[in-house]
Amino acid sequence: MTGVMTKDLCQNLLIRKNRLSLILNFSVCVLSMLLMKNVYGLVLPAFVYIPFIISPSLLQMSSERDRISHYDKSQLAMPVTKREIIFAKYSLGVLYCLFNTAVLFVGIFIHTYIYHSITITQGLYMGGACLLLSLLSVAINYLSYIVLGDKGIFVTVGIISIMLISYFWNFSFLNFDRMLETLLNLNDYTLFSLGGLGVIAALFLSYVCATVYYSKKEIS
Repeated sequence: MTGVMTKDLCQNLLIRKNRLSLILNFSVCVLSMLLMKNVYGLVLPAFVYIPFIISPSLLQMSSERDRISHYDKSQLAMPVTKREIIFAKYSLGVLYCLFNTAVLFVGIFIHTYIYHSITITQGLYMGGACLLLSLLSVAINYLSYIVLGDKGIFVTVGIISIMLISYFWNFSFLNFDRMLETLLNLNDYTLFSLGGLGVIAALFLSYVCATVYYSKKEIS
């Protein structure tokens, strides 16, 4: 199982095109948090960029390399089951979400104690929301990539487009400042906990469906 995780990491870090893509994604995210000294410097990375662009990128890039290298065929000679392969990919996806959220918390620390654009409570809620959205994104995108292969990119692009359109539409036509203030001050632990349980259930269901599909998939 660790071999599958190592393979996916190497495909993302050692292949030049994929490595540059990762660097670009994180650069945009970090620059947004550093250069925009108000709360909006965190909103786009926390609610759109990290969950829906960065978090599913590992599987997107490794799926492309698996197709090119015919990994499905070569795995037949490996001492690893199909269930272990899926579990390894989802485990790496969850760990990547935690890493991305940790990067966001660096920005949250800067905005809390240096820029003073948010309170620590607001920052914690924003970081928690980012993690939940990232896990939900993994649940949706990983299942689509495992079932559809490279065509799963259309699901990712569709979700990103919807999120960006919603973000800029709300910013342009609604009272975005008031909406954002309401969300940041929503101290409802019950609602947040229910959201977390819902995301965990969605992630588990996605994993089960992906495992069932991949186990029945015929490799020729």
